[in-house]
Amino acid sequence: MGIEGEKRYALLLACNDSEYVKEVYGGYFNVFVAAFGEEGERWDLFRVFEGDFPDMDELQNYDGFIVSGSPYDAYANDSWILKLCFLLKTLDVMRKQVLGICFGHQL
Repeated sequence: MGIEGEKRYALLLACNDSEYVKEVYGGYFNVFVAAFGEEGERWDLFRVFEGDFPDMDELQNYDGFIVSGSPYDAYANDSWILKLCFLLKTLDVMRKQVLGICFGHQL
């Protein structure tokens, strides 16, 4: 949990922002927060496809995670995809809520 009951979520972004999404929404982060977020929540962005992952020691502080869609192959052996799979297994053991969108669901 976040500070004093504040809910905290992480977006695990698995793709670059398209030019359209950047121009219209300011990036996929804003799209996901607008779709799933509520006032008073804290949202953190991790660009996992670039190797940016949450600290394993911080996972317990999150109420949930979203794994975005991606043009990458969910079954590929790219190091960041394997690391993301390990992270998702860890979150499962911790019984954390995870929402996977397309690519994220396949993982």
